[in-house]
Amino acid sequence: AGILKNALAGGSSGSTTGSNTREDTPAEPTNLSPLALKVAAGLRKSVIAPAVVSGTTRLVDFLIVAVVGLVSMHLGGVDLMSVTALLPVLSALILTAAFFQAADCYQIPVMRQVLAHGARIAVAWTLVVLTLYMIKSVGNFMRGIDEAVLVVWYGFGLAALLVARVVTSGLVRQWTRDGRLERRARVEGHHLARR
Repeated sequence: AGILKNALAGGSSGSTTGSNTREDTPAEPTNLSPLALKVAAGLRKSVIAPAVVSGTTRLVDFLIVAVVGLVSMHLGGVDLMSVTALLPVLSALILTAAFFQAADCYQIPVMRQVLAHGARIAVAWTLVVLTLYMIKSVGNFMRGIDEAVLVVWYGFGLAALLVARVVTSGLVRQWTRDGRLERRARVEGHHLARR
């Protein structure tokens, strides 16, 4: 915050001896506007990178799809250690990654809007399950799985994904409001001219 105060005031950040060392205290007192003081005071060290939020959300989505899929298979009488259960779940994970990414479900601006985000998730998840259903209808890939298993997987999967996204949207909006998701630049400028 001292660096920002110093940079906003146009002063230097201390004396240097030709290397990259600096002092955090300004050379002389500075006068800042109330807005600049508020911004400087509001800066936090615990910033959350947007890539971490997107990656964590993607991981939660994969866990939801896999767990709900395996539970649906188990309820449908499918042996969970068989290829009949594992291949559809792995296929669903690949399709989820592709369709959710294509729908921009992992963009921070989209995550802030609950309705838009929920609609994207619903459309992408519907495409995942429809693709699995078409694969089941055309080939022998999922012949041991009843359509009711896909219906249960779709319904509970959609509900769990939407609940997770409502929570994510709330967190992203809170973190944005708190200034924890903003990209920040560190301004160091002992070479900045005083104006």
